[in-house]
Amino acid sequence: MPSLFTMPNGARNETITRTSGSESGRPLTCYIHGATIDEILLRQSTTYDLPPTLYYHHDGLGSTVALTDSTGALLESYTYDVYGQPSFLSATYHLLPTSSVTNRFLFTGREYLADLALYDYRHRFYSPSLGRFLQTDPIRFDAEDVNLYRYVGNNVVCKIDPNGNMAQLIAAAWVLNLMKNAAVGATVGFTTGLLKVGIDYALNPTPKRGKDQFATVAASTSAGYIGGVISSIPYAGPTIGGSVSGVSGVALEDAWSNKKLSPQSLNRRLEYAGKFGAFAGLVSTPEISGTLSSAVIPIATFISDIITSYLMETVETIEENPRKTECYE
Repeated sequence: MPSLFTMPNGARNETITRTSGSESGRPLTCYIHGATIDEILLRQSTTYDLPPTLYYHHDGLGSTVALTDSTGALLESYTYDVYGQPSFLSATYHLLPTSSVTNRFLFTGREYLADLALYDYRHRFYSPSLGRFLQTDPIRFDAEDVNLYRYVGNNVVCKIDPNGNMAQLIAAAWVLNLMKNAAVGATVGFTTGLLKVGIDYALNPTPKRGKDQFATVAASTSAGYIGGVISSIPYAGPTIGGSVSGVSGVALEDAWSNKKLSPQSLNRRLEYAGKFGAFAGLVSTPEISGTLSSAVIPIATFISDIITSYLMETVETIEENPRKTECYE
């Protein structure tokens, strides 16, 4: 059997078959790739037994769902189970044992080794029948999964793993996740802002002015929104989102309210709010908080803000009114 070589050539990946005679080294198949990883747009072949041009059609995960020729006629289509086990269908939708046009790029655009019934995910082999990788993750726990064999955290609808070492959200799912986290963060922030106003009213015999109360609710809502957005950004994560949420809540409330804090007091509150917010983000990871992870940041930040506010007021009162000590001989 001739050997296969894959060579990059600009936007093309040329699969070259080494044969004997005058055709040795002649490119037999060329793949034209799109802008994203594993996105094949078309295949050009020079062998007599294959269609000269094939156009690839993909779904939201990047899986190949159909192949058409230059006239737009359907040549072959594919369906998959939830973990990528392929089924091959002819142009008349009859089940085939394997691809009639030797297409091997299937689930999420990765190469399917039909003889082994495995996918090549670059760093590891993936078994669609088992729904898991056959090797441990090469970056170990840096992939943010305690199971070193699991495929995309079992979230096969919204995530892909083209390199076999780190799951990533597809673009549409990432946008939806960001919008969800932002909406949840803003809603919970608004609710906790109202609770904070109520607690202030219950503990303080002289209630705040309406502008100060509005500033508290608006700052809490904005902080929840900011925390939800930042926690959705890859490599930022809930910890940074929580920290920024805590700091922005204190800073915005101080900027929008009538009561202006001294620079020393503001810096101290920002420091504590950032630390508490980072801790809130840490405990809001999906592994700990599950589906409530986007709501934990503003809730925990709110609790820490209550503690920080009244703790700081007590400390500031003591500092401003130190106890006088008289010494006697």
